[in-house]
Amino acid sequence: MSAPDMIARGLAARASLLAAAPFAQLSGRAVPPGCDRIDSSAHAAGGIGAARYVHDARCTDELLADHPGCTFRAVDGRVFRLMPEAGGIAVEQAGAIGDGVTDDQPAIQAALDYAAATGIGEVRFTAPAYRIHCPQRTSPANDIYSPDGHPLVARGSVTLRGVGPARSTLDFRGLGGADPEASWQVVPKSASDAGDAVWRGGGLFALADQGAEAPERLAIERLEIHRLNFIGNRQRTGQQSWPANPATGDGWDTSDKAVWLHDTHIGDVVIADCDFIGWKGEIYFGGAKTQRSLTIERTRLLTTNANAFNPGTNCPLVARECEFGDARTAQEDTGKTRAQYSGCLWRDSDTTLIGSGATDGITYHYLYPTRDAAGAPPITQLDGCEFRNIPTVFVGCWVRGRIRTTDATVDLSTPLYSALRDIDLDIDATIDAKNAIVPLRITGPATLTTQIGNAPAGTYQLPPRDVHVTLRTRRTQLARDGGRQWYPPSWTGYVTSSVRLVIDDCVMNAAPTVGHPPVSVPAIEIRNLVTQSGSYGTANMGPLTGATTITPNSPLIGCYFDANGPHDMALARFPTGGSNFAYAHGQKVKIRALSDTPGAGLKFAKGTKWWMKLAADRVLSRSGDWIEFTYNAYAGSIWEETGFFTTA
Repeated sequence: MSAPDMIARGLAARASLLAAAPFAQLSGRAVPPGCDRIDSSAHAAGGIGAARYVHDARCTDELLADHPGCTFRAVDGRVFRLMPEAGGIAVEQAGAIGDGVTDDQPAIQAALDYAAATGIGEVRFTAPAYRIHCPQRTSPANDIYSPDGHPLVARGSVTLRGVGPARSTLDFRGLGGADPEASWQVVPKSASDAGDAVWRGGGLFALADQGAEAPERLAIERLEIHRLNFIGNRQRTGQQSWPANPATGDGWDTSDKAVWLHDTHIGDVVIADCDFIGWKGEIYFGGAKTQRSLTIERTRLLTTNANAFNPGTNCPLVARECEFGDARTAQEDTGKTRAQYSGCLWRDSDTTLIGSGATDGITYHYLYPTRDAAGAPPITQLDGCEFRNIPTVFVGCWVRGRIRTTDATVDLSTPLYSALRDIDLDIDATIDAKNAIVPLRITGPATLTTQIGNAPAGTYQLPPRDVHVTLRTRRTQLARDGGRQWYPPSWTGYVTSSVRLVIDDCVMNAAPTVGHPPVSVPAIEIRNLVTQSGSYGTANMGPLTGATTITPNSPLIGCYFDANGPHDMALARFPTGGSNFAYAHGQKVKIRALSDTPGAGLKFAKGTKWWMKLAADRVLSRSGDWIEFTYNAYAGSIWEETGFFTTA
């Protein structure tokens, strides 16, 4: 045999040894000495999961033992490991099939574990659909750091990314592939309580650092999810009791969070172009001890018996073009040092909460507003956001921006937040499918000695202060055709005059009002108001049959009166709450006659009340007559006549 023939045969033999083969055939294969890379034709049959493997310093016996789906040992004893391409691996390279039928959970978890062990930054999903069965849970339900029973667990910094033409769907099922709506595991509640608890396992669990303090280098410096749909196959049944019932599986299942960050330290979390739909617990649960930031874009969190979005950890938050809802609570929030929402929609839920809360540590309860007085205000900014079909939208402290509402009521609630302050909102409110709801409700404390729960005795709720709301209301054609209309904005309890409500271009059935006599009245400015009922406002009084002191409870007050008189009239200097809750300087009040009784009516006499400054005696005797007063808080808290009209 000639030398050229021997060389040719040697090269052919070497080529044969290096020929691509399925992953299962690589173990025990003879790899030529000096060759440290070899390709596979597939991980499984059908050419799926082809990859390149490398022998390097990371290739230890421990790596082989821990990650058998991504490593193999050649006949000469060398260990080879899956080599990333452009910083990432595909789940198919760890054994996933991606046919939407086969349980790919073990392979996807193997890819995540291998990426965490080797510092690979990205795990890719190339197929349209992956089926994921929930593993067996043996630990108690409240053992929050036990990874068993979670379908997917992230242990290191990683990006989960769909890279196909369309988003990849992760189809989450119950144990053994069962329907998770009708089937669930039952485990002990805790190590000390053997009672039954429901376990569905949720979606992705971030197993990050668990110490009391965050380490200098975090186990999960960055967690990202891109172009993936997490489909839970659970239904929103309206049964919201907590915890879920072990017999029926229904209720608020605290084990069933789609994205789960729990009592650990984590870095940046980024979610973009994703859907998380159909769960029984919080869909996004941001219950980390510390978190560097949260960015969520073009993502929907929908359908649950619990809360759709719970970014509970105080960290800078940016949300753009997201949708939260079809839930008990569209968003459960505590305030952030900095939060910005742009073009987001909260919808079809019983309630939602945004802003306020523990930005500088929890005091009394987790919604009580605290801030670092030495730093900037912890602003939550809302730009172009909408709240749709939510009976109560609770807004807390330090919230600013312009929002739209549809069939929803914005509630500034002292009973919820204890000390409302520093709110600046423009609200464009539309009524469509509902009727007789209020666009805005301001709820002050019922008394000045209303105890704050979990606070030391004598710690009382504070009246709202430094709140500015501009309100515009509309009706859709559907609402007009159905005769549906807005009720006016309202307030209750103690409210300071630093709370300012501007009614700007509103259509509703009456003027803003509160019961008579009022405890307090915010500053109210009416720029343009059309009342649908034809009355001058629901702050109507009468019929008046004698001398009356009116304590203004609205800028527009209509008065009926009998045929006797004229009756002597005056305005009270203060609401019943006293001078500390007096009217705002510059507050205008217009009194209009709603009866027509020439020679009788209502008389405002000059000089009879020192706090009533009139140009002359004024009588309202014909329907449509009116007189306007303006409150001067700086000259003794007096009412000054600033307008008068009569047809008499």
